[in-house]
Amino acid sequence: MMHALRDKIRKGYLKNMPDLRALSRRLYPRFVFDDRTATLADELPVFTFHSVQPASFEPALRYLRENGYRTLNADEIHACLIGETPIPERAVALTFDDGRATLWTTAFPLLEKYGMTAICFVTTDYIAADKSCHPCLSDVWSGNAAWETVRDRETPGNPFCTWPEIQTMHDRGVIDFQAHTRTHSRIAVGPRIEDFMNPGYDYTFYKLNVPVFERNGTDAPGADLPAGSPVHVNRSRMSDARRYHDSGELREKCAQLVQREGEELFFRRPDWRRRLRAVVRAFRATHPEPDRYETSAEQHAAIREEFLGAKRTIESRLLGKTVRHFAFPWFEGGDTAIAVARETGYVSTHWGILPGRRTNAAGDDPMRIVRIPYEEYIHRLPGSGRWPLSRVLRHRYANALRRRLGAEPGEKTPRP
Repeated sequence: MMHALRDKIRKGYLKNMPDLRALSRRLYPRFVFDDRTATLADELPVFTFHSVQPASFEPALRYLRENGYRTLNADEIHACLIGETPIPERAVALTFDDGRATLWTTAFPLLEKYGMTAICFVTTDYIAADKSCHPCLSDVWSGNAAWETVRDRETPGNPFCTWPEIQTMHDRGVIDFQAHTRTHSRIAVGPRIEDFMNPGYDYTFYKLNVPVFERNGTDAPGADLPAGSPVHVNRSRMSDARRYHDSGELREKCAQLVQREGEELFFRRPDWRRRLRAVVRAFRATHPEPDRYETSAEQHAAIREEFLGAKRTIESRLLGKTVRHFAFPWFEGGDTAIAVARETGYVSTHWGILPGRRTNAAGDDPMRIVRIPYEEYIHRLPGSGRWPLSRVLRHRYANALRRRLGAEPGEKTPRP
């Protein structure tokens, strides 16, 4: 138990390394560090969210409204960067990645309440198949739904919005839906094995951090890998790395060992990793490693399908919608993906923190839009009630630790 707790805290620290690096190297916009800034000085901050809670998201929206900020959609951001229109005073953008259920249950009603808009980059293959609109905060406020029903909507088995919910948010003009790939997948990029699938594996959200694998000649999501399967060193499908095709036979031998020894009982043994690595060594001793890397043409085709598949799905679901903006999963892309984005009709791509790109301003490359991936920094924007940086960091890391340990802040029933 203590080992699992230490592992969670260690992985949480590693996950926050980009933020710590950005702070130490001053890679964030000037307003994050300078208490004297009274304006954004023609900077356009773009903030990123995934899942949100009323206890933290509503105060951020209230702060924006009380200090006269306005929110931009993806076309407006692009127009500002290419110099088509000037950056409005006190303009920001709020972006959501994936299309998770709290976009509907929490963000949408709160954005409407405060007169704000947002952009959602949707991972189309994971949008829930059911045809209903579930209760949201508006239903809690009106007494038509219990808070617990809304709070618990983003379950491990059904953590995404439905298409009717997306249609409603689009029709109301609150959310600008753009693309975030079809599959949000990771790929193995070399023979080195990082870990094996096991009950304590850090799956993050919806097991999207497990690389896809081949089964019966077709790709299967990494979430379906059987226990004991090797997890190779991996990166985003949209990176410049070419895919390494792992051995299905080796995968099967590892999984068979785990199954023979009772799976749960096997992972209770203190030497289970050593035993699986022995299977790998024995297999590779008799099976010389062939060239298992995809070709450049195969890489190009796979990336192209991620761009086009997402675009076509959104445009077919939201009639009259034109998708031309994209956000990279894992904030990771590459020159190949940027070239393919242009080929497939995209005019901007959104990232996270980028070296050498502190903020967004007129004349900047719209194919490299930087985003601040932590909502607490909204309270550092110039305005009345601005938080000191020390308070932002205390708040941010306390909440990050709670989430890492499985406790979300903000359990009280939110008021209208």
